[in-house]
Amino acid sequence: MSTRFKWPKHDKLKSTDTFCVLPWVHLNVQPNGDIYPCCMAPYGDNIGNTKDDTLEEIWNGDTMKDIRKKMMNGKRPSLCQRCFLIEDNGLNSPRFTHNDYFKNRITEVLDKTDEETGEAKEFKLRYWDFRWSNICNFKCRMCGVYSSSKWHKEAVELHGDNTASDTKGVLEFNSSGKENTFELVDKFIYDVEEIYFAGGEPLVMEEHYIILEKLIAAGRTDVRLRYNTNFSHLKFKKWDLFGMWQKFLDNPKGHIQLFASLDAVGTLAEVIRDGTKWNKVYQNIKKCQETDIQIYFSPTISLLNMFFIDELIDVAAELNIDVDKINVNNILTTPGFYDIRLLPQYLKDELIAKLTDYRDNRVDPRYRVVVNYGLESWKSYINTPFDGDRDRNEQHLLANTVYLDLSRKQSFLEVNPQYAKWFKQIRHRLDTSGIDWKKLPGGMKKEPYKYATDDTRTMI
Repeated sequence: MSTRFKWPKHDKLKSTDTFCVLPWVHLNVQPNGDIYPCCMAPYGDNIGNTKDDTLEEIWNGDTMKDIRKKMMNGKRPSLCQRCFLIEDNGLNSPRFTHNDYFKNRITEVLDKTDEETGEAKEFKLRYWDFRWSNICNFKCRMCGVYSSSKWHKEAVELHGDNTASDTKGVLEFNSSGKENTFELVDKFIYDVEEIYFAGGEPLVMEEHYIILEKLIAAGRTDVRLRYNTNFSHLKFKKWDLFGMWQKFLDNPKGHIQLFASLDAVGTLAEVIRDGTKWNKVYQNIKKCQETDIQIYFSPTISLLNMFFIDELIDVAAELNIDVDKINVNNILTTPGFYDIRLLPQYLKDELIAKLTDYRDNRVDPRYRVVVNYGLESWKSYINTPFDGDRDRNEQHLLANTVYLDLSRKQSFLEVNPQYAKWFKQIRHRLDTSGIDWKKLPGGMKKEPYKYATDDTRTMI
């Protein structure tokens, strides 16, 4: 995979096995102001915060310089392990994608790098990923208040997490940062090549529309726009979203790519990503398809949805989503209690058997290549050792599931009945161990339901 394009010859590039262009063109800022080399870095391992640092100060800070030095010399920086984990399991990582997209910049940025120190002598952000706020209308089970304001009340009750800046749970880094990041937008508006809008939900954020206005005014409709959106809203306040998008679509160099924040279909989709109205989401995707906007299905692969990923691929076939726009390499690693490696072996075997049967007998022939590609890598990943405390993560899985079912009046086991036996086993181990429920991970304040022996529904 590392040879998908011709690598430039450069004395400073000792190896291409670990090189990623992003530390030379990009920094990621999260809603709480935490700064990362990119969004694939482990959450919590930030390299600065906008309250204390400017992006230019971070640009050639010790961590960024060390990352660049290691990458040029074929070493794996610790903050980049998620990409390498994906690659080690035979999947295409964001490292490959961005090296391909910015391939014409590689020689340029290396020329301007001190190979002894890792200092990049030019501070120029060509790829923007500013998560302006955590404003969102969904509460996805694998998410939290760091990316969704809707999570605030439950985060406080479940984890004691009261980090949001106001009683509504909103985080907005630009309002309390050391610099006005919009000044960087203005500064680099003639240099930017790619913008990634995520959140929160970017289509309900004013900053997104202001940036589009600035780009249009500057004549920069040649920029590639990428979104992660839940497809719940295609209208917002005064802005004509499709009218603005059309200006980018009319530019031969402009691109709009919408990655659906969608992991399942029907009721399961509504349980995993609370706030989803499946029929509305489905119709909004169809509306976007009527334009030249590129629609991608990029589900987060986790134990929340893995047993029914076939149904999502069936819907992709029904909507005629291009085969090459279905991405099955977004494997969840955090939080660990939703990692598919946590599954007991008998469930792993059931899962692989079901997906193998789907590939061989039931999938639309056009999409067999997608399932085959995913299945081979999923089989590799699912059987790698789980790198956490298994008992503690199983406890955390049960505690969170129970709390969210009670809080949201949902039933996780009605949409994932294959887990009923496993959950009962976890419950039994906890009952016989004498563990105080209030001391479980997440600080459960309510004792979980007892599962009825003849029913897979959640019972109090």
